[in-house]
Amino acid sequence: MADTAAPGAKPKIPGPIRAVLIISLALNLLVVGVVAGRLFIGPPHPPRPMVGDIGMGTFTDALSRDDREALRRAAAPDGAAFREMRQQARADMDAFVAALQADVWDGTQLQRLFDAYGARSKSRMEIGQRLFAERIAAMSPEARKAYAARLQEMLKRQMDKRPGAGKERPQPPAN
Repeated sequence: MADTAAPGAKPKIPGPIRAVLIISLALNLLVVGVVAGRLFIGPPHPPRPMVGDIGMGTFTDALSRDDREALRRAAAPDGAAFREMRQQARADMDAFVAALQADVWDGTQLQRLFDAYGARSKSRMEIGQRLFAERIAAMSPEARKAYAARLQEMLKRQMDKRPGAGKERPQPPAN
């Protein structure tokens, strides 16, 4: 005997197949949503461009991707020095914690740790400044102007993000 379905009636999909189709549709929509979100909105928190241990904040952030990569390559020979400085800084931090936990306070130990930290920071800054100056000197005038425009825009955005930016300060009352 033939299956008699009412004319115009939709065929019934078995339960397990229907569940698989719904799950497949949901996963496809999820993928489409992620891709569309990435294209239209971009990453939620753009990665902060750091150039190894010679990051100079906004100065390196405003470099082009190619210039940051060139700066990284230029810093590679100094990598061992940076690594040693990081290891020394970790050891000094351990010594600092130990000094804080000691029963007898030794202020001269703290001063020695601060002096070592300052010397290391100065050395890292000098290496970074040298490499950065070399990178800027290698730029064409057009690249320097484009860098200056990016730097100026970043500085403006930073100033706009400050608490109270754009608000006038109240004047002190006159006596």
